[in-house]
Amino acid sequence: MRDAGTQTWPIHPRALAALPPEVWEHILGPAPALSGSREMLNWERMPERGVLHDPPERWYPVTRAAYFAHRARWLQGQEMPWPRTEAILSVWAARVDMSAYAVNARGAQPAAALLLWLIDDGRGQPVAYVPDLVWDPDVGIRSAGRYLLQELYLRHRHALAVVDAVPASSPLNHVLMALGYRVYLRWVNGGRASEDTEWKPT
Repeated sequence: MRDAGTQTWPIHPRALAALPPEVWEHILGPAPALSGSREMLNWERMPERGVLHDPPERWYPVTRAAYFAHRARWLQGQEMPWPRTEAILSVWAARVDMSAYAVNARGAQPAAALLLWLIDDGRGQPVAYVPDLVWDPDVGIRSAGRYLLQELYLRHRHALAVVDAVPASSPLNHVLMALGYRVYLRWVNGGRASEDTEWKPT
């Protein structure tokens, strides 16, 4: 479908694949105007991939308002790929049953946080979909991000875990690879996909 202009939706998030286009367009809102050519990676972890250790720090629920406040402070105006812009995420989070969680890594302050949507892929497979994962740059992603993803497995070990729209230059990719995730799609921010899903850290 098209919006009032000529812009069509680019590659849509994995979590919406089983829904009719008119439904996921309602969930996400108007199609965005796209620009740029940064490479993006979409990751998944199959339930049978293996056990992950329990995290040393446990996540805790936060309100969506608190999540977006952490996000704004940690990102500080960084340009994000279109599925992870605040305009898209805020509409998406308001229209579906999406939860937010944070984890501490040093002291009592949040060090990383994620949005989580639990759905079914239409064939009986539960999906733990992470539309967004952000972290305090003063702490870094390697410990705090790992804690969030370990807890995700602990609570939803039979679900297909999916993390989409990670810039290829992001340190989050190293954490995902170390935890047994694999790239299922590579694309650029303009929406063009690549059949080559091989990615190696640099």
